[in-house]
Formats: sequence, C-alpha cells, structure tokens
Amino acid sequence: MPKSGQAWAKGHSSRWVVILLVASFLLGVVTVALFKSGRIGLEGLGYSGFATFLLSTVAMFPYWRSLDEPSREAHKFAVFWGLGWAFAIVTALGMELMFFSGLRDFVQGWIEGWIAFNGGILGEQQGAVGFYLGILATSFLLGAGYVLVWIGWWARQRMGTKAD
Repeated sequence: MPKSGQAWAKGHSSRWVVILLVASFLLGVVTVALFKSGRIGLEGLGYSGFATFLLSTVAMFPYWRSLDEPSREAHKFAVFWGLGWAFAIVTALGMELMFFSGLRDFVQGWIEGWIAFNGGILGEQQGAVGFYLGILATSFLLGAGYVLVWIGWWARQRMGTKAD
C-alpha cells in the first residue's frame, strides 16, 4: 500500500506528463496552422518538430518513474522484440526495393502521387520526398511492432501459461 506522499508524487508526475503531451500536441497544431498559412517555412516546421520531440521526451521521464515493475517489463519487452522484428521487416522491404523493379515502380508512383496530392508542399525533389515517406513508413512500422508485442505481453500475463 503506497504512503500518501508516494500516491501524491505519482499523481503529480501524471499531471506533468499530461501537461507536457498536451503542450507538444498544441505546438504541433499551431505550427501546422502557421505553415499552411505561409507564415513559417519548412525550417520553422523542422524547429517546431524538434521542440515537440523534446517536450514529449521530457514528458516520458516522470511517466517512466511512475510505472510499476510489470509495466516497465512490458515496455522493455516490447522495445526489444517489437522494434527488433519491425526493423527486420523494414530492412527486408528496403532490400526488395533495391532488387525488384515492380515494387520500386510502385513506390516511385506513390512518391509522384504524394507530390501531386500535396502540391509540392514538401518540395519537388523525389529523393527528398521519398526519404521523408520512408522515414514516415519506418516510424509507423516500428510503432505498430511495438504496440502489437506490448499487447501480446499483457495478454500472455493475463491468460497465464499451462505450466502455471
């Protein structure tokens, strides 16, 4: 049973996590609005993205300290296995892009479609847009791998094993 001071500290850190995450979300919303209105360029978008990343990272420190041991283990397991396997899939897809022209043509069409859809907002250079979309797709796959393994870890803990 936690003492009242520990419970207050845990609730206090949770409030800071929420405040910092909401601040980073609002910073992102304001930045996109300013970018779409033409008041800031891509450089301002990059600075804002970096600031949002820093706010979110700082928010995670009190969150991590407030977790109990099983929750920490779930996150560590998901990082190790989820990100590892997702990165292996990303690497395999990258190798396929190098060796198979059908997939390469598909991705090339996707990049050209992205440029046409956004009206060149990210620039007209296909290499730069392709790099951006590659980073976006990699981030999505890594996040999906993490979440799937994290859910699997908790499901296994809840169901137990036949040896238990």
